[in-house]
Order: sequence, then C-alpha cells, then structure tokens
Amino acid sequence: MKVPVSVSKVKGRSSGDNGNKSKKKKKKLQRPLLEASGMSPNTALGLHYTQMASRGQPNLKRLQHNARPVHASGEAGCPAGQAKARAGENANGGSGARALSVSAARPEGEMNPEELDSWCSFARRQLTLSLFPPTPPEVRKDLLSEVSSDSCLILLEPLDTPLTRFLQSLPEHQDLFGLGQKESSVQLAGSECPFSPIGVFPLKGSSGQVTSQSYSSALGDLVSACREESEGYPIILVCGSKNVGKSTFNRHLINTLLNHTVSVDYLECDVGQTEFTPPGCLSLLSVTEPLLGPPFSHQRPPARMVFFGESSVERDLDRYLESVKYLWRFYRRETPIVVNTMGWVKGFGFQLLVDLIRLLSVTHVVQISHGDTSQFPALTPAYLRSATGWLTTPRVQRSSMPTEGEETQDCMAAQGHTLLSVQSEFEGAGEALITKYHSNVLRDLALLGYFSQLQDPEPGPARSLNCFTPYQVPMSSVALRVTHCEVAPAHVLYTANASLVGLCVLAEKVGGAGGPVLLSRTPVCECLGFGVLRGVDVPRGLYFVVTPVPPSVLRQVNCLLLGGVTLPHTLLRTQLGAEGECPYITSDYSFDISGAGKLRVQKGLKRREHLGAFSSRNGPR
Repeated sequence: MKVPVSVSKVKGRSSGDNGNKSKKKKKKLQRPLLEASGMSPNTALGLHYTQMASRGQPNLKRLQHNARPVHASGEAGCPAGQAKARAGENANGGSGARALSVSAARPEGEMNPEELDSWCSFARRQLTLSLFPPTPPEVRKDLLSEVSSDSCLILLEPLDTPLTRFLQSLPEHQDLFGLGQKESSVQLAGSECPFSPIGVFPLKGSSGQVTSQSYSSALGDLVSACREESEGYPIILVCGSKNVGKSTFNRHLINTLLNHTVSVDYLECDVGQTEFTPPGCLSLLSVTEPLLGPPFSHQRPPARMVFFGESSVERDLDRYLESVKYLWRFYRRETPIVVNTMGWVKGFGFQLLVDLIRLLSVTHVVQISHGDTSQFPALTPAYLRSATGWLTTPRVQRSSMPTEGEETQDCMAAQGHTLLSVQSEFEGAGEALITKYHSNVLRDLALLGYFSQLQDPEPGPARSLNCFTPYQVPMSSVALRVTHCEVAPAHVLYTANASLVGLCVLAEKVGGAGGPVLLSRTPVCECLGFGVLRGVDVPRGLYFVVTPVPPSVLRQVNCLLLGGVTLPHTLLRTQLGAEGECPYITSDYSFDISGAGKLRVQKGLKRREHLGAFSSRNGPR
C-alpha cells in the first residue's frame, strides 16, 4: 500500500486550495510562514539546520543496526571546466528565426582532401544565399514548397531558453554557448564563408564527425533489422571501453531509426554518463525527437527510473543488476530499443556486460573498439556460451536444474545474437586526455540542465537555487536512506542537509512518530525525480525540498535517497542575495595540504597476492 506524502508549498497554499486566491494574498502569506520555520525567502542552502544544530544536538530517532560514522570532506572552490559551443552569435543582432536557402550541389562519390578544398572554394563562389526575415510557423510550409530537391533549407532559431539563461548566469559557464575571444580571432580571421552574415562560420582545424566503413555498415544493418517486422523489433546493446564514441553512435543510431519508426526506446545502464537524466540513476524512456545536442540540453522525465546514487557501480554490483531487471519489466517490446552500457569492460565490468546480454535477450551487440588491439574479447554467440558473468553462469558449468530465468537465457543463447564490430577512427579514440570536457564536468552540466526547469519560461534574469520557495514535507511521511555508505543515525540529517536527493516511491507503508524514518537497507524502487533538501526543521518535523517535480507527482513520494552524486559546487557558491553565511563553503583551508581534499579511489594498486609474492622475495615484512 502506497502512502501519499503530505506535500504543501511553503507559500501557505494548502493541498486542497483550488487556486482562486488572489496573487496579493499569496504574497502576504509567503514571508510569515517562511519566518515561522526560521527561513527567509533567500536563506542560504542548508543554513537553517546548521544554525539550529549549533544550539544543541537534535533529538534523532536511532535505529538498531550496525552503523558507524563516516567522515567525508568535500572539495569546495574547485573550479569546474568551461565549455564552449561550436557556433557564433547572430551577426545581424536579430532575435528571430531566419530561413537560409543554399543552392550548390556537391559532386557524387568520394573526394580526397585536395578535391574537397577545391570544391569548397567553388561552392563559396557559386552559392546562392537567400535570407528570409523571421517566419511564423504558418509561413514555413509555403517556404518549403518553394525549395527544390537540390537545395538545402536551414532554420535558425534564437537560443534563448531557461536552460541557456540559467547556465550563462553561472560564472563557470558564461561562455558555454559562444566562442572565446582567442578562438574567435583564430577561427574567424579571413573567413569567406557565405553564412557569415548570420553568424555561422567554419571551424578551422576541426574534422567534424569521422565515421569508418564499419560504423556506416553497422548503422545500415540495424536499420534493416528494424524494418524487418517479421523478426520482431531488435534489442540493440552498444558496448565499448571509455572514449570510443558510444554516446555519439547511440545518438546517430536513434536519429537514423527515427526516420523509419515513430519512436525508439532507450535503456540507460551507464550511471556515470547518462543521456537524458541526471547522473547516478538508470532509466527507461521513449525517444520521439532527434537528439541534436549534448545530454544536458535534452533532460527529460523517463517512463521509469531507478536511483542508484553513484557514478560507478563497483560498490554494489547486485543492486545494479536488480535495478536493470526492475526497469526491463516495463519494456513492452513494441519498438526497437537501444541499451547504453558503461565503459567499464574489464574484470567485474566485463562480467556485468555478459549478464546484460543474457538478461535482456539482446539480438544485436554493437562492439566499438579502437586501435589494432582489442580492449576485451569479441562478444560472439560462441563466446557467450562459455563466458561467466557476475550473476549468470554458462550452461555447461551448472550442477543443478536451471531456474526459470536460466531457461530463458538458454533459449536466447541457442538463438544467438548478431555481433556488429565497429572500429573508431577519429583522432584520439580511446584516449582520456583527448577529451575536451572531463566526465565530472559533464555530470555537473546534466544536473544544472535538470534544475534549469525551475526557471521561469518567460525571458528574464535567471534565479539562483536559494531563491525558490521550497516544499515542506513531513518527516513522518517519508523514509530517508544514505545509499553509498554507512552513516550513524545521529549524523544522517547532517549528511542530508543541503544535498541532492532522489524522490522515490516505496511499495511499503511509511510512518513514524514525528522523528525521521531511517531505512536499514537501500531499496530498488521507482524514482520520480530529483530535489535539493535545502533545510531541515527537527522541532516541527519537516524537510524543505526544492525540486522541479510538480506537486501532483510529488505527492506519491514517500522515500528520499541520498547518494554519492553531489550538487555542483557552482550552485553552492552562486547563491544570489543569500542572507547570512553559506554553509559548507570555506576559503580558510588550503586543499594543497595532504589529506585536505576529497577522498579518491585508486584503481591501479596491485592485488594482495602480488604484494605477497613481492614481500617473499625481499624477506619478511
């Protein structure tokens, strides 16, 4: 039985309010209620609880389980990397859309670099450029009817959205959607591009997207498989090591399939580099529109989502596979599906990959590699028949009768799957140093893109996170759990204060006697979205949550999960008009001192047996 959470906006509007109250009356109710809770509208994130805790230890409800306090230190003040988009601003200063008609046919067949440069020079002289003024939607159809088959129509629209305004308001990302001064002077000097009047320039030294013959062949084979309806829709799993182009291939594949089908399902199994949601979760959703930007530009609510809480699954492999199986139960097999996987393809990561192929009954495996050497064995049907996964085992190694799930795996193994090997040939494939933006920057951008949904859709200045009025949620109506480590009950609220939380739904009834309800184990359950637990009021038994999730959905939430994925530092540092000090932010300490920075996992250490062999050769330890 699900218990809906009693959720009400702190503005003073009850859950049964029909919305007929005047705006003037709402303004009168807003500040007194916030002040009654000890929070003014611009209170810094987490300040209320830290002030209250400094006056005395709150009375917390302790659970009987073996928990130990965990001391963690965050790396405040760490500058996030800056991103720069590959597009110039509108040189005409116009804010409306402009239609661009270009007529210049490229010769058929392959061209070498010299022929390509020669054709580009010719095209610059022969292009017929027609600029149309901003066009309403009803006029665009008439324009399309005038375009011949050998012409190209480009629609340019102003990039002014809540997302762009919010990101550009943050110091670290002010130049995210424009060229820097140095890059502009180098790229635009002496440019003869016919698109320059509208602010579109060529990027010198950039080869664009490089696709190999195996890349194009794999796309063609997958499109053919989708069009063969008699065989059923394909289940496509894309795998490969880090930085080989899995995400690019997935977007290209989805966009290509959308030319032949109404929608494409997408199963996200990479908790570190998610495509449609913030990091730290697995999701299943249906894609109906082309993907034309990086992940932070198309954050959207999935059909189903599970909160995992970390950007790596090494700590809990079993819960990871249980989360995948939970999501897979909701796939209806009415459309093709693309399964995205992690770049962890060695050791336990490879075993997880073997499990995914078996558990999902994959029909097509796209294995992307780079260089002359293979990063992991070829996942042929013959190899899968003898490979051991983390959860599954090959049939020849079983000593007992197969279970129902193992019978399904045996059936799939007998049918086999199609392996499509793709060779990445772009410069720097497989090299971490060639990546322009580090993975932690991309994760921060995904979170910022998600919380940009809080911004007003109308043009205007962006608001910082502390300016939004939170929802108040009774502690007795929701359970709380830290997923990535064991925390003593007395420290749980300190950990959760001013942190990112997953808004989840438990099937079990949740209830308590006023104090916080703490779970003893991490559940695998549906996650409806994310929020920031911006304050805790222990005397009144309330959590204060800022989230873009609408109230109608928020009422279903009865569990808050806190993981290792943290808020971007820029959100804590950029709190406009914050009253009082900002907790958890300091410049009094140097992070150059040993032990002052964030704890990091060292994966390159030798195994224990190697250390033992080394010590035996050098005498007793």
